[in-house]
Amino acid sequence: MIHYPTLKLIYDRHKRASNTKEGAIELRITHQRQQRFATTGIRVLPRQWRDGRIVNRLDALELQQALNAFVLNAQRIIQERVQTGTLDMTTIVADINGRAAFMATIIKIFKFNYYGRRKNYKKGRIKRQNKANSLSFIR
Repeated sequence: MIHYPTLKLIYDRHKRASNTKEGAIELRITHQRQQRFATTGIRVLPRQWRDGRIVNRLDALELQQALNAFVLNAQRIIQERVQTGTLDMTTIVADINGRAAFMATIIKIFKFNYYGRRKNYKKGRIKRQNKANSLSFIR
């Protein structure tokens, strides 16, 4: 019988998050009493993480979709390793981090969009910015 590694998203493993400091979300991979952690590249505040989901953010849906894609990618890699018989914890994490390079660019885009919207929302410029962007394409 083949034993598959278990996957779980862990928030703030090092207990560094506070009300103003973000904590990292990592993927814990456990197999035969060995644990390895793969970073997702996503950081949120404690009030934005509840029951394994991202909440209370403007970009919560996009970040949650990125996390789901990260986990699915990890599951796909593990499935390939099991089928080829090369299931090794160090290669799994290295492979997940290697294939996750494209996720880093997606997360950067989401963060840019989030902080841009957040800054303009606080200053009350969201509507004015949208009109300016639509007019700049017409010129």
